Amino acid sequence: MGLRNLKKIKHNGKTLEEILKAHEFFWANKEGGARADLAGADLSRADLRELNLAGAILKDANLEGSDLRGARLPGADLSAANLRKADLRKVDLTEAFLPGANLAEAQDSSRDGFEERGFIGRGFEHDVDAAGMGREEAGCVENKDLTP
Repeated sequence: MGLRNLKKIKHNGKTLEEILKAHEFFWANKEGGARADLAGADLSRADLRELNLAGAILKDANLEGSDLRGARLPGADLSAANLRKADLRKVDLTEAFLPGANLAEAQDSSRDGFEERGFIGRGFEHDVDAAGMGREEAGCVENKDLTP
């Protein structure tokens, strides 16, 4: 089964392509711009390569099996998002909000996967502490099991 095209995915009555165009306008301070609010969206198996999703709201979104290679997600809210089996190679997750996100079997660019680096099954506490942010401030719960 192939990846889903942005023109064919709808969320709250708009195509994903329309939502992302408005998001680009938002970041460029152009008229008609709006931050992408994709909370709860079904983006499973979507082709999201190289997209600018900086600051996007993806809370509770289903991104299972999606291709996000090279996507920009700094500051995005991915809390409780399903990223199972997503391709996250070369994705910028700087300051992304990830508590409760499912990263099981997700691919990334590092030599060690998410589980080996403490992302899965540990509530992200190591990465949050390294950023100088307290666990509670980031919405993380120590030793919270994030696996399905």
